[in-house]
Amino acid sequence: MFFFGYSAFYFSQSKVPIANATVLFLVSPFFITIISIIVFGSVVGISRWITMVIGFSGVIVIAQPETGEFNLYYILPIMTAFTYAISMMISKFTAQKDDLFQQIIFMYLITATLSGLIGLAIGDGRFNTLEFAEYEFLTQSWRFDQVPIVASIFAVGIVGTIAFNQRLSNSRPR
Repeated sequence: MFFFGYSAFYFSQSKVPIANATVLFLVSPFFITIISIIVFGSVVGISRWITMVIGFSGVIVIAQPETGEFNLYYILPIMTAFTYAISMMISKFTAQKDDLFQQIIFMYLITATLSGLIGLAIGDGRFNTLEFAEYEFLTQSWRFDQVPIVASIFAVGIVGTIAFNQRLSNSRPR
């Protein structure tokens, strides 16, 4: 869910203004609340429902949906929010069996595996043609031959790991 949701989000950024895509993703708390009611039987008070309606209204105002022609790509960030909500529900459901670190590791290992498989299948750039020009964001060849690119990937991984471990150690009871 995480992989496909965020893949849809990154793809939407090539078709929708990034501000609109980000705002549309902000419907994820609505999905989390609704799914938690269905799955966990959570009780939601009237103040939370009012807050959700106001928040959703704000999302609509900020996104400024087009009145003439429906833009199908606006659904992608909303789909990302939905898959994110489902991922959070799965995390909550499995929290008794797996700790947060295990859940994150599995999520990223699955994402890395799926990304690697897609990279092996289409990452050579053979689809970066005029026929697929509007999808250049996705069809360009994957390049790891430049030191700054590889260094950036490793730096993001190291900083993220340190930050996550710091957060995890601060949240444990002493």
